[in-house]
Amino acid sequence: MCSATATTPFIRLCKPFHSRVPTSLTFNSTRPTFFVRATVIKWRCPNQTLPPNSDTSFQKKALYLESIGIDSFSLIENHPMLITASLNDIKSTVEYITGMDFTAIEFRRMVGMCPEILTTKVSDIIPVFMFLHEEVRVSGSNIKHVINRRPRLIICNVDKQLRPTMYFLQSIGIKDISKHTDLLSCSVEESIKNSLEPKYNYFVVEMGRDLKEVGN
Repeated sequence: MCSATATTPFIRLCKPFHSRVPTSLTFNSTRPTFFVRATVIKWRCPNQTLPPNSDTSFQKKALYLESIGIDSFSLIENHPMLITASLNDIKSTVEYITGMDFTAIEFRRMVGMCPEILTTKVSDIIPVFMFLHEEVRVSGSNIKHVINRRPRLIICNVDKQLRPTMYFLQSIGIKDISKHTDLLSCSVEESIKNSLEPKYNYFVVEMGRDLKEVGN
């Protein structure tokens, strides 16, 4: 288990374990080549623009994802951007997240719940972990629990979504945000203000209760 120190950057706390996730493959699949043909991809995702040589590049991505237990075709229908995503970027993302000590089973579950994770670059993921650790005060030992509970946090923009939502939650009296991290991925405009705020107003104004009770 990883623990935070004052002198060690949080992104270096966990040692990647590349042995769990292959970084190179021998492409000798026994499946017929038409299984990953661009025509099949186009049929499944008619609105997706296919790049040149998409047949070969997607075959490599499909084989890589299958090698770590992910059914690429089942994800494409929900997240067509996988078709054009860079294989190197996908590998980097997989290696970074599993390097944070998430197991292969946990990672597959996360991707199943939020396939956008696979097309989110490491440079966009690192600020999320830093934000959770430094601003929300999630301990290094609790990061896995927070992400496993709400994988969508990984794909959220810190400046545009996570931090504004944290400020809003603090403004309505929730001081210990680390106990309510699942709310951080909600939209302040579309979700929290329309559903959460009225409930808190009722709790405080109508019932005369103390918001401190919520954080307990």
